[in-house]
Amino acid sequence: MADIKWIEKSWEGDEKLWKVFWLYNWLLTIAIGVIGQFAVNSFGYAGVIAAYTMFTLWYAWFVISTWRCAFNVSWQGWGYIARAFVIFWIATTFISLINSDGT
Repeated sequence: MADIKWIEKSWEGDEKLWKVFWLYNWLLTIAIGVIGQFAVNSFGYAGVIAAYTMFTLWYAWFVISTWRCAFNVSWQGWGYIARAFVIFWIATTFISLINSDGT
């Protein structure tokens, strides 16, 4: 089994911010996008549900991990910037869901 301690370490706020924000976020975004698209194309409605589930789990992990790891930096200003991004992401997601017409 692959070593996935970085998931727990990030979730607990013990990882460096740059790893969570730049490395894990972008690599997982690409991986989930590719896997999600494959699931949708291959499995139809069940694939859509699987893709949304993967995205929701990733999104929750990412915003919580980023928030908790925000001040694991040499300059504390990055921590405030990271937390501002988290608030922005949550707000835009919420607004998108409210404004969605369900299609």
